[in-house]
Amino acid sequence: PGSPGLCVLGTTGLVTAGSIEGVQPSFPYVIVTSITPARFVAAQYPRSVQLIAAPPSALPRPSSGFTDNSFSIFYDLTTPGAIAPYTITNYFKRIKYTEKQRDKFQSEVVPGAYYYAFPRLGDPERSLSISSVIYPMLEGSQERNNTVQGFRFTDVNGTKWNKNGFVELSYLLPNSINWTGAIPSTVFAAVDTMYFSIKVLRNPRDPKSDVLPSYAGVPISVFPPFLNGSDPRVKLVTPYVNSFITPPILDSGTSGVVQIDLLRNLSLPGGVAYDFSSRTFQIPVIVVDRYSEYVDITFVDAPSKGRDILADPDNDGYNNLNEWILGSNATVSSSIPIAPVPDLVIPNIDPITLTQDFPYFGFDVKKKLGTVPDVGYILQRSKDGGQTWATFTSDADWSVTTVRDAPIANVPAKVTIEVRSLYFDNFIPSQPPGTANDLYRVKIVLAK
Repeated sequence: PGSPGLCVLGTTGLVTAGSIEGVQPSFPYVIVTSITPARFVAAQYPRSVQLIAAPPSALPRPSSGFTDNSFSIFYDLTTPGAIAPYTITNYFKRIKYTEKQRDKFQSEVVPGAYYYAFPRLGDPERSLSISSVIYPMLEGSQERNNTVQGFRFTDVNGTKWNKNGFVELSYLLPNSINWTGAIPSTVFAAVDTMYFSIKVLRNPRDPKSDVLPSYAGVPISVFPPFLNGSDPRVKLVTPYVNSFITPPILDSGTSGVVQIDLLRNLSLPGGVAYDFSSRTFQIPVIVVDRYSEYVDITFVDAPSKGRDILADPDNDGYNNLNEWILGSNATVSSSIPIAPVPDLVIPNIDPITLTQDFPYFGFDVKKKLGTVPDVGYILQRSKDGGQTWATFTSDADWSVTTVRDAPIANVPAKVTIEVRSLYFDNFIPSQPPGTANDLYRVKIVLAK
């Protein structure tokens, strides 16, 4: 749409007056697939448009102030002898209510039949009446007449709020998210659809931050964590569903907003009036990895073994703290944390940004965020086959740095210990001489 002054390939329409989706006559050529011309209402008579009757409420009536967004178009330019002028009638009015004007909104916009007067097509001096019905719609939670009404989250995995204003989700266990308010008097199964998703916060540390709908032009969600149309979300079986269970597939430390979308698609009798109302309900969440849950899962078949976070019930040399954070089983002696091993790494191409980091020789240790209790990481190296260990820091052979990456898209913030070789063999990053037999490990300690 909107070719400036010339007709591009595929052009079928020429706008001669008004605007079509922002396309002004100075950019008149558009590609049109079909046209439904005005059948009842005349264009370019905004002063004749009024809301003339409505249900008992504080909404002023009669009410005017409509804007004419009608336009004229010639179509079809590509079919010989078929060019005809069309008028598409479009009148527009918006009433805005701020978040502090909820009472005003509810006193003015009430369910019932609304009657409008429009200029009649072919005889604009005569009035044409068209009615539209506003049906009850699910609204946010509020107390009215000493009763809590509307949508509200009733329980989100036990509803534990952290000090930063997020509700905590479990890293290890499925999360049950429950709500109430969607009842037959405000939600209609025949025309309403409800969706569940966890959206990305523009600022992942601020629970009141707005939602980031896309990254690099690609629509995103924290959950579902895969591309699914223009808005990744899960369609619920009916709009009366009042709970959803998320699987434990999100990294600890991941924050976002649980979002319930209610969409209405109602065609009123006569095919003239429609209701495309929507409502969005949100609550901020963050994924937390708790030692208490690790114990409940890991020690289920061995309740008598030591559950203390610094105990080593399987006598494998790694206490429960290290096995919890590093991903091994504290009750099985053959299950121990995997030690990092330096190697040549060819980074993958980022599927969103289409960028790729330089190859390196070394390894990364990704720190786990959102743990309860907080923990610290100590990288160690042994040069004598594991008999003695010392804290591993940068030296003449290696660069050891801790990097905190800003979150992008649906990837949460992450803190990584990056170990990179400073040695190159024919411009290829390689194992530093004399270090091939060195060993490395990560030691986890309780944060002070």
